[in-house]
Amino acid sequence: MKKLKRSIAVVIISLALLIVNFQHVQGTIIGMHIFISLWRFEKEVLQATPARQYYEGIAWLHIFEGLRILSEHPEHVDEVYSLANLTLPHLDALLDGKGDTATITEEQVKAVEAEVNWWMSVASPSFQADMQKVLELYPLNQFIGMTMDDALDYVNSRFAETLEKPDLVDGTDGNWAYYIYKGFYFEYPSSWYVKVREDPYGNLFIIPSTESSKQWNTGVTSFEIMEIWPDPIQPFDLHREIDYVDPKWEQPVMVDGMEGYYFSYDPSKTGLFRKLESILYSEERKIKVRVTVMLFDPNGMFFDFNVNEAKGKYEYLFHITESVKLR
Repeated sequence: MKKLKRSIAVVIISLALLIVNFQHVQGTIIGMHIFISLWRFEKEVLQATPARQYYEGIAWLHIFEGLRILSEHPEHVDEVYSLANLTLPHLDALLDGKGDTATITEEQVKAVEAEVNWWMSVASPSFQADMQKVLELYPLNQFIGMTMDDALDYVNSRFAETLEKPDLVDGTDGNWAYYIYKGFYFEYPSSWYVKVREDPYGNLFIIPSTESSKQWNTGVTSFEIMEIWPDPIQPFDLHREIDYVDPKWEQPVMVDGMEGYYFSYDPSKTGLFRKLESILYSEERKIKVRVTVMLFDPNGMFFDFNVNEAKGKYEYLFHITESVKLR
């Protein structure tokens, strides 16, 4: 589908703009419509197969660069919205099971092409390389005249990446896999997809799957490792790390000799986009590990429960956190 094609171009842009920097759309009817449609697209389409999880993983790798570029070129925000508005009816048709009635037009493809060209002109070499790779695999002109259903089938049929099979954890009936990153071992749901962001920030993204437990409220989960530099004036204070967000609730945890906390952000401070987090600190290695679930909450209800209820809906965050081991 043309929109899946945009998981490298416009969905990267849109996720960065509409998820990370949602204040641009908050409070507007059309903005909320775009936001919800993209959220549904992520949950119902991108996370439905390993191939689509792969593309969502690449999109998340470039979100922070997308934010920086948009902050440097605020005049381009209107162009992003114009493209979203042009393609939104087709996306809604796909999400509502009517993708066979929505035909991609030359106007839409030309608009996507112009948007991609603009991003190619301002993006980093790695961002450019990812966009170029997808453009070569899925030439935009091929989508003209396709229905959304046909285009999605076309994207799936041409997926050429060889995805590594996860390393399964013994004794879990194949439900959990493990990953070792920068000396830290952790476990995650085996149907999810891990994408590493190779940069000084040292984090990776774990992309959910529609095969997840129906009891879970899933969200893209980041695993971040940060070195703590000695500061004689203001020594590191673990609790200060969460105080600044005024958490709705918090619970201490001890994992493999590391002190930590689970906590959720106060809804009044985070609006539509919320976070549920854990943080661990190794005094011996002066390193902190932060696990974050990023969630869209249009009704402000995700965190209207205590930590025990959270353990049911977000079992994966608690499992990831409590499986962490220093290697």
